[in-house]
Amino acid sequence: MISQQIKQKIKNHAQSVAPKECCGFVFEKDIFECKNYSENPNHHFSISPREYLKASRLGDFKAVYHSHPQGKAKFSPYDIHVSQTMNLNFILYHNSTDEFLFFDPTDE
Repeated sequence: MISQQIKQKIKNHAQSVAPKECCGFVFEKDIFECKNYSENPNHHFSISPREYLKASRLGDFKAVYHSHPQGKAKFSPYDIHVSQTMNLNFILYHNSTDEFLFFDPTDE
């Protein structure tokens, strides 16, 4: 679904902000890094409406990405809910296992 170059950029972003979760948007050939505005950024992520608007002005993004620096290598029920509600693909990078997971809300 995404190139090795995009995966590396997400991984770099995740490692640079750990132990906080990183977040952002994936485009065809690049990513748009966002600041995590969550009140509990080590366990959740929140993207500001302003950054969502900035990203959407760059074109159609393919997915929202975020990391799990600790915990399980799986999407939380809330991740799945948001993905389905907004009809957006989600990508998760798990720092500890160095793996990527993908969630397509249309597959459920």
